Amino acid sequence: MKKLKVLMVDYALPRNKYAHGLCTELCKKVELQVACDSRKEVGFEPTYTVIPMLYNGGKNKYGALFAYFLSNFKLAAMVVTGRYDVLHVQTFKKPSYEIALYKKLHPFVGKMVHTVHNVLPHEEKDENHKLYKSFYDACDELIVHNEYSKQLLIDVFGITSDKITIAAHGVYSTHVASDIEKSDREKFTVLLFGKVRKYKGIDVLIKSVQYLSEEAKKKIRIIIAGEQFKDLDDTDYEALIQECKAESIIEFRNRRISDQEKAQLFTEADVCVCPYRVIFGSGVLLESYTYKCPVIVSDVPVFCEETDNGKTGLIFKNEDPKDLAEKLERMVWMNSEERKKFITNINSLVETKYNWKSSAQKTLQAYQK
Repeated sequence: MKKLKVLMVDYALPRNKYAHGLCTELCKKVELQVACDSRKEVGFEPTYTVIPMLYNGGKNKYGALFAYFLSNFKLAAMVVTGRYDVLHVQTFKKPSYEIALYKKLHPFVGKMVHTVHNVLPHEEKDENHKLYKSFYDACDELIVHNEYSKQLLIDVFGITSDKITIAAHGVYSTHVASDIEKSDREKFTVLLFGKVRKYKGIDVLIKSVQYLSEEAKKKIRIIIAGEQFKDLDDTDYEALIQECKAESIIEFRNRRISDQEKAQLFTEADVCVCPYRVIFGSGVLLESYTYKCPVIVSDVPVFCEETDNGKTGLIFKNEDPKDLAEKLERMVWMNSEERKKFITNINSLVETKYNWKSSAQKTLQAYQK
C-alpha cells in the first residue's frame, strides 16, 4: 500500500523536541516532510525530511514582517504544488494570519489535521474563542493529548467526538544526556522547571515554604528554573521569596535554560513540582517521566489523569500552599520503597501510554479516519 504523503508544520522545531519524537516514529509509517524554524542548528539527526523555512525573526520591524510573510508564501506554494494527502498543523507563530491561510489552503490537501496542544492560549483574549473555533471547525481531524482536552473541545466548541483523536504526549527519551550523574549532596532537591508564567502557580510554591517545619527547611532546597518575560508575568518573585523568608531555601534561575543544564536539573531533582492553576497538557510532566522523577502536582483534571490519580507522585489541593507544604514534607521523609513504587508506576505508564510509538500509531489513525 502506498504511504500517505504528509506535510507537518511546526514553528517550535527544532527548539521544542515534541515533534521530533513523534516524527521519528511517524516517518516509518508515512512519507513525512516537516516545515520548521529556518534556524539550522537542529542538534540531532532526523530520519524524516526537514525543511527549515519558517520565519525566525528579522533585524528590524520591516525586515521581520517581510521574512514572516515570505515564509508563509513559500509554505503556501509547497501546499498548492505538493499534492499532500495530509497537512498537519502542529504550532502557530501568528494564529490570526496563519489560520486564515490554512483555511484557504485546505482544498489543496486531502485532509487538514491540527494537534491541539492548548485548547485556548494560556493568556486568553476575548477574540481567541471565535478564531480558534473557526479553525477547529475547518479541520478534518483534531488531535489532543488527554481526555480533558477532548471534553473541552466538545463542551466549549461543539466539536463532535468522532472528529477528535487522543494521542498521548510521549517522553523525551531520545534527548536524555546519558553522561550526567547526580552530584553528592545532603539536601532533598525540589525542581519547578519551565518558562515563568502566572498560571504555573510559582507563587504557591514560594508561599508553601512558610508552612514547612524547621526540620524540613533544613533538608529541602528548591530550584525554580526558567526565563521570566514581564509581558507574560510581571510578578516580582525575588521580592516574594524575601517576603516568605525563603532566600536560604529557594534558588531562582531566571534565565533561558540550556538543554545541558536542563538535563542536569532533572537528573539531580528528587521531585518535580507542577503547582499549575490550570493546564491543558504539560510537557514538563512528561520531562519528569523521562528522567524517572516522581512529581507533586495540583489537583487539576489533566494532572489527575496523567499521573493515573497520583500513582506517579503526590497530588495537592490547587492554590493551597499549606497543602503543598504537607505534600513536600511527606515526600522528603518518604522511605525508599514508597519512592521506588512511584518510579515503577512511571515506567509502566511510559511503556503502555506515554511513548512515541503509541502516539505515532494514534496519529496515523487520525490521518486514515
